[in-house]
Amino acid sequence: QMYVDVLIQTMHWTGEIVEDGPNIGRDGFNGPPTELTPDQDARPYARTMSEGPVLLLESMARWSFAPALWAAMAKSEFYHLLIQRLLRWIAREAQKTRDGLALGIQARKITTSMFPDISSALTKPVSIEVAAAILSDS
Repeated sequence: QMYVDVLIQTMHWTGEIVEDGPNIGRDGFNGPPTELTPDQDARPYARTMSEGPVLLLESMARWSFAPALWAAMAKSEFYHLLIQRLLRWIAREAQKTRDGLALGIQARKITTSMFPDISSALTKPVSIEVAAAILSDS
């Protein structure tokens, strides 16, 4: 379970990733691992996530063992934070932020693999109104 927790934490509890190194003074990035870190729009962040943990999850979602992975992830104390982060990327895709455009489609693929019953709602980006609701509730 520790490996699953760490994988989830790489997405929900990410230190600030910017061109020139971490911005230590920015609020929200020094909180406990039980909280979601702020959204990040920097190109290095979007690239790191899309080529790292998000690509890993998207790739795993294609295999027959994906339901077992999702079940293991659901047991993590950080699972709800992963779901929040995926939904925020999906919402930010509709807002056309850099992280949303880079990660939104991958987040939709992962989320539909995790929750097949909602797959028809995520075949394309959500509306701006749905995005605003997601972002205000998470």
